[in-house]
Amino acid sequence: MGLIKKVENELGTIYERYDSNNKLIQRAGAIGFSKEYEGNIYYIITDLNGIKINEANRFLNYSLEKVSEKKREQAFSALKIFYSFIDLFHIKDYEKGLNNEVLKKLIGFLKGGTFSGNTLVFDFNLERKNSTIRYYLSVYRKFYELIFNIRVGPLHDRTSLINYQHENGVRKIEKYNSNPQSPSKNVLPKYIRYEEYQKILEIIDAKFNLRDRIIVMLMYEYGLRIGEVLGITIEDINFEKNKNGYYSLKIRNRITDKSFQHGKRLIVPKKIEHYFEEEYALEGIGLWTILIEDEELIEIIEEYYEEARDARILNKFKKKRDNLKYKSKADKVTDRNDLRENQYIFLNQQNYTPLTASGWGYRIKKILENAGIEIDRGTKKNNLSHRFRHGFAMKKVAEGYDEIKLYKVLRHSGPHSVKYYFNPTPEDQADMLRGQKENMEMRGLAYVTDIKK
Repeated sequence: MGLIKKVENELGTIYERYDSNNKLIQRAGAIGFSKEYEGNIYYIITDLNGIKINEANRFLNYSLEKVSEKKREQAFSALKIFYSFIDLFHIKDYEKGLNNEVLKKLIGFLKGGTFSGNTLVFDFNLERKNSTIRYYLSVYRKFYELIFNIRVGPLHDRTSLINYQHENGVRKIEKYNSNPQSPSKNVLPKYIRYEEYQKILEIIDAKFNLRDRIIVMLMYEYGLRIGEVLGITIEDINFEKNKNGYYSLKIRNRITDKSFQHGKRLIVPKKIEHYFEEEYALEGIGLWTILIEDEELIEIIEEYYEEARDARILNKFKKKRDNLKYKSKADKVTDRNDLRENQYIFLNQQNYTPLTASGWGYRIKKILENAGIEIDRGTKKNNLSHRFRHGFAMKKVAEGYDEIKLYKVLRHSGPHSVKYYFNPTPEDQADMLRGQKENMEMRGLAYVTDIKK
C-alpha cells in the first residue's frame, strides 16, 4: 500500500507520495508568499517550479480587493491547499467544476489526519475541524463563481431549511449539501446578566476610568462588538439629536484601521477612492447606524474625549503628543466642517496610541475579576467582551424580541444564527420573567400574578 505524507520545509507545506516499497514517486504542492507594494499587500501562489497560478492570484488580489486582510489571508491558505490537491491527484479540467467523486476526495484531503484508503495511507498529522472545512469550501465556491463563472454543481448544491419574511420580501435559509456538519450545540453562551452589569459599572466607577465605562455601556446597552468599539472615531458620533430625538453612531471601516478595529460584514476599503463609492455609504454594506437614546452616554463620551486629550499632559510629554497626532489619526471620510482631522476615540492611557484588542482584553479581565465574575482561565472559548453582547441579546429576548427582530438588531446575516438565545436555562427563564415584570411595571402595567394577589 502506498503512502502520502504532508511535509513542512523551507518552501512551505508540500506532499510526498511513496509506493509500497517506500520509494518517493511524487512531490506535489502549491506554495506562496505575500509582498507589500505601495501600501497594498499582494498574495502570490505558484507551483513547485515557481510558475504563477494566475487565476488564483487574480482572485486573491482583485476579486477579494475589498475584503478584510484576515479573509484574504485565509483564502490564500485555502487556495494553496486546493492547488496542492489538484497537483497531487492529477485532477484534470478542474476549471469546469468538481464532480461528486473529486469533491468527496477533496473534503477528505481537507480533513487531514492519519487514515487509510483503498490503496493509500494518508499521514497528514493535523486534523481540521468541520468549521474550517466549511470555510475553505465557501472560498472555493466564491472562487469558482468569480473566476470560472460556475454557480451550479456538487460544490454549490443546496437544500432549503427555512423561509422567513424580510422587509424586502421572503428570504431562504439554505445549507450546502457538501458542507460537513458538526454536532448541534444549541447551547446558550455565557452572558452578562443585568445585576452583573450593574456591579461591573460600580467597580469601574470605583477602580477604573471613564473610558472603560463607555466601552462596557456600548457593548451591553447597544450590542457593539469590541472590534466595532475600538474602531470608533470622533467623526462617527453625531452629538446632536436627530428629528426623532436620537443621537447616532456610525460603524464603518477605514484604511487606517488595524484588523482588530474592523466592523463585521462591512466593506473594508483598500484605496481612498473606495470612500467615495456608493456602496460605502449604504446601510448594512458600508456602514451600520446605531441610534442612541441615552444622553448621559453621549455626554460622557464627549467628556472622555476631551479629558484624554488634556493639553497640560500633552504639552509635558512629546512622545504622547506625537503618538496622538500620528498614530491615533484616522481617515476622515465625511465632509463634516466641524472637524479639521479625525482621531480614534479610545486610547491607551499610557502611550496615547489607539487602544488595542489585547490591551482591552487585559483590562476587561481585571474588571471582571474585581467584580467576582468567572473568566475561564486558560481558555479563549468564551470571549469575555462578547459576553456583554450576549447580555444585550438576552435583554432583547426578555423585552419580547422574536428571532427576526433579534437578528436585525444584532446585525447578523439571518435568524438562523440567533436560535441559541431562545434556548434558556431555568435560571435564564427566571431572569427573563423578572425582566418582563420590571418592563411592564415601568410602563405602568400590572403583572398577571400581581393581579391575582
